[in-house]
Amino acid sequence: MGQPYRRSRYYHLYLNGQYWVSTNGRAPRSSYGQTYFGGSKTNYDVVKCANHVGNFVTEATDGNFIAWSNLWT
Repeated sequence: MGQPYRRSRYYHLYLNGQYWVSTNGRAPRSSYGQTYFGGSKTNYDVVKCANHVGNFVTEATDGNFIAWSNLWT
């Protein structure tokens, strides 16, 4: 449809018959921005929110939080 999209699929994880999570299996990386939009990997920051034992943690997988923090403030 002419829009950028990560090439991944969603999966449902069951362990011993118990449903655990729905996940897309792939975390975005700065190389995605470089490939689809140009520039270098250092031009892109990748921030994700992950659930670690009931606590959501926001972390930068590539780059830093400066632009992300400016967006929210």
